[in-house]
Amino acid sequence: MARHFSAIQNKTANSADAGRSSARVSDDRDFSRVRSLRIILERPARRLDDRSRNAVQLAGSWHVADPCTAPNSEFDHGMSRKNRVPLADRVAKAAEAALAARHFVSAIDILVGIGWLDSGAVERWRRGQIDCLEEAIQTDPSRISEAMRLFRAWATAGGLSASETVYVDRTPRRQTPRFSRSGNPAIEASYRTHWVSPELSEKKRERLAERASRAPELVVVQPLNTEWICHRCGDTGDLLMMETPGPACLRCVGLDDLEYLPAGDALLTRRAKAKSTRHAVVVRFSRTRRRYERQGLLVEPQSLADAQRDRETP
Repeated sequence: MARHFSAIQNKTANSADAGRSSARVSDDRDFSRVRSLRIILERPARRLDDRSRNAVQLAGSWHVADPCTAPNSEFDHGMSRKNRVPLADRVAKAAEAALAARHFVSAIDILVGIGWLDSGAVERWRRGQIDCLEEAIQTDPSRISEAMRLFRAWATAGGLSASETVYVDRTPRRQTPRFSRSGNPAIEASYRTHWVSPELSEKKRERLAERASRAPELVVVQPLNTEWICHRCGDTGDLLMMETPGPACLRCVGLDDLEYLPAGDALLTRRAKAKSTRHAVVVRFSRTRRRYERQGLLVEPQSLADAQRDRETP
């Protein structure tokens, strides 16, 4: 009996030792797992899959969503510089696209094409709502100068012809808009210069230069809100023209003597516009299409009368 009790005791002790040994092994394994996980979490991520790499490159810089990766690490900085598209290539790509579309290239085409200038800002500049174009360019002056230098080098190497173009703003005063902050004549001339394709004939170049130098049409708005107030005189009306401080009535902008010709008669519209020395396009915002749509023209009354008489004459 005593011998049997001793055997049971030894078996129990051996089981306890085995349990403690198993627990130690389990603890060691858990510790090993935790230590390995910690090493992985603390080590900077060195690899990005192709999808993440492409998405990051499109964003223009290496910003990794993984919190384990240091976004400002030396590795990320090196990869950003390595994968960045050179400015010369970006300028050449924008210039080639503009040349293929219009047979000439301007400095504005380059700045818009490489993403430094918004086309909406160009339109506001043409309407006189921005003092100079460089205020809307989203980079520093040294980079602008570099892009302009690369653009001239590309145009010269391609055999394009330089043609200085007259720019006129989209306001009743028809002033020359300013490009640079300094107003330096040489810089202004560089912005105004269009580079024309050598494949065009002389007559086509002349027509292209004439069309490019033509003053843009004035735009008058039929407001949806009839309770608007002119920022100059406090008056109101059926039509307005937008200025930097706010809407202005036609009397204040000097267009109140023009007569409204609704759209619908294309022949009459063309004749009245051709005879009128001043005209403006009337637009109205469409809530369904989310855009401004043409409603008609403002033309000189005598020009409209002459156009109507010519149409009635057999």
